[in-house]
Amino acid sequence: MTISFFILLFMVGLKVNFGACQNECSELHCGDIPIKFPFRLKDKQPDHCGYPGFDLSCNGSNNTVLELPISVKFNVTQINYKSQVIQVVDPDGCVPRQLHKLNLSASAFQFKDEGLYYTLFNCSPADRNLYYQIPCLSETGHQMLAIYSDFSIDEVPISSCTKLYNLPPVPLDIFESENVLRLEWFKPECKHCERKGGKCKLKNNNDTESETECFKVGKQGARASTKLVVIGKPCMPFVLCFLFFLFSFFSKISFSL
Repeated sequence: MTISFFILLFMVGLKVNFGACQNECSELHCGDIPIKFPFRLKDKQPDHCGYPGFDLSCNGSNNTVLELPISVKFNVTQINYKSQVIQVVDPDGCVPRQLHKLNLSASAFQFKDEGLYYTLFNCSPADRNLYYQIPCLSETGHQMLAIYSDFSIDEVPISSCTKLYNLPPVPLDIFESENVLRLEWFKPECKHCERKGGKCKLKNNNDTESETECFKVGKQGARASTKLVVIGKPCMPFVLCFLFFLFSFFSKISFSL
């Protein structure tokens, strides 16, 4: 009777703790943005809940923040997990202001739309309908223009302009919308899993290669299978303590016999 009781207690404790460990990587929300793998919410979820390079934060205004190299922060307005596209805006309302220091090659993302090379010029007011004016960078007395870098100098009237800097390839709609930027990611590749109604996760919490797997979601959002490996670091102390307790208990029984 006593042995059966402790075995039952162990199984109940394991089940409860397993559920708690599953919940630590459950979908969270910051404002209206659902946050789940490959993203994770920093300071709210452990590292293994997300894929490397997909950390998000939730600021005091309840905005979801994505930080990109080098120290470029955008507010997230939408994440489409089935197409693997994230839409962001500049908190100050001017994405072009951030472009000269944005280095996507050092991140997990790239522009969703094809990029072109542009050069930014600071010009005296003039009618320059052929080129993209950037109102959020312009002030009274001068205009900021984005001109195709491969244009010949003879093709553009820039005598009253001062060249500022060249931009890396950026989508045209950045200058048309001014404050909307769409980025996509290819790794990890989880969109097919999402489209089938599944969820992605890291295969192993200690896997340095960051391989992922797709699993089916039950009625209550939990995994159908219960592999011990998915219990993870935060849950192992509980299991080990129970196993040690049972070992000590049965050892005393064997000794007394």
